[in-house]
Amino acid sequence: MKALATPVFEPWIEKRCGFEGLNRPAKLNDFEADKSLGKGAYGKVIQVKSKNSGKLYAMKVVAKKTIENHNMKDQLRNEISIMSKLSHPRIINLETIFEDQKNIYLVMELAEEKHLYARLQEAKKFDEATAAKSAFDVFQAVEYMHNQNPPIIHRDIKPENILYSGGHLKLADFGWSNLKDKVRTTFCGTPEYLAPEMLLEKGHNEKLDVWTLGVLLYEMLVGKAPFSPEGKD
Repeated sequence: MKALATPVFEPWIEKRCGFEGLNRPAKLNDFEADKSLGKGAYGKVIQVKSKNSGKLYAMKVVAKKTIENHNMKDQLRNEISIMSKLSHPRIINLETIFEDQKNIYLVMELAEEKHLYARLQEAKKFDEATAAKSAFDVFQAVEYMHNQNPPIIHRDIKPENILYSGGHLKLADFGWSNLKDKVRTTFCGTPEYLAPEMLLEKGHNEKLDVWTLGVLLYEMLVGKAPFSPEGKD
């Protein structure tokens, strides 16, 4: 019986080798699915275990069809490019990427603790010492990004995109991030956190993140964002 040919597809991303000592790109069969970690508009995140090392990772699975339907192909490539440039203890690390006919797979460092949003929901609000320690972790990540050449703008800093790992916070989800290589005009982010220049569509730079850091600190201390419906008195 003639063996079936491996389906040929046009690659979206550059192949990467060297993950856990492999002399070939990683593939889906190198991992065992463990549990779901969440689902977003463009894909899902699952916890996986490497068959080679037994180490746990977070795998973001992005459906190519969904990306094409939303005309987000360039933005996805941009997210991968930016994450590949980042290496900081307060930022979730991208370990490797690979693809098949249907999906792009981003294998990332696993933060096994709850994200900041869940902690805030439980605590209602943080005392000043806890808020200061938490803010300092995020400030370190943002300072590192803004000191790159050109600066990297996150554009969606919020509690849901900040994860706990090893007693510290780590910034994650770079789906809306971009470079400050020109004045940016894309309207994006989370409504309660949008800076005035974003709302007025005047163009923005890395100072956009400074605004959202202020909103984040307020939310940690008060328990609600200042410009959310719940935050208005």
